[in-house]
Amino acid sequence: MPLYVTRVSLLAVRRTLAGFRPRSDNAVMREPDRFHVALNVQDLARSVRFYRGVLGLEPDKQHPGYARFLLDAPLLVLSLNEVPRVKAGNRVAHLGIRLGSASALTEVRARVVAAGHPVRDQRQTLCCHSIQDKFWVLDPDGNEWEFYEVTDDHPTRAKPASEAESAEDCCS
Repeated sequence: MPLYVTRVSLLAVRRTLAGFRPRSDNAVMREPDRFHVALNVQDLARSVRFYRGVLGLEPDKQHPGYARFLLDAPLLVLSLNEVPRVKAGNRVAHLGIRLGSASALTEVRARVVAAGHPVRDQRQTLCCHSIQDKFWVLDPDGNEWEFYEVTDDHPTRAKPASEAESAEDCCS
């Protein structure tokens, strides 16, 4: 069967291609969009050991005073910047990774515990207006990481007014 290409279809292809501009020739720039977190750390080697154990992967880039981890699930760029002293106001409330299943939560928790980091568990807790299973772990600089699975995003049950949800109770 012969292929018939019309002048109109060639023009449409050219116009479509003319509008396409790659962001960069750098392969990294053509990757999917990722959330980025940059943390100031006091001891880069200690923090790299911590995140290597927690994330289960090696940094993809490391230089004096800097390390970067690229996660594929979730799409995250985690940068560690070594500074002489982490200022008290230079931390976030907490960081979190929402996992898609109970088995993923169990797997990540097992990896964190196997790496020697203590965890704090919360099960079926009402937080951020959803029911969640989660655990918490502190990095070497005191940043709190929450790994969680939402088990009910639209809960019908509510806490009594005396147990009302607050950011202090929920995300800490």
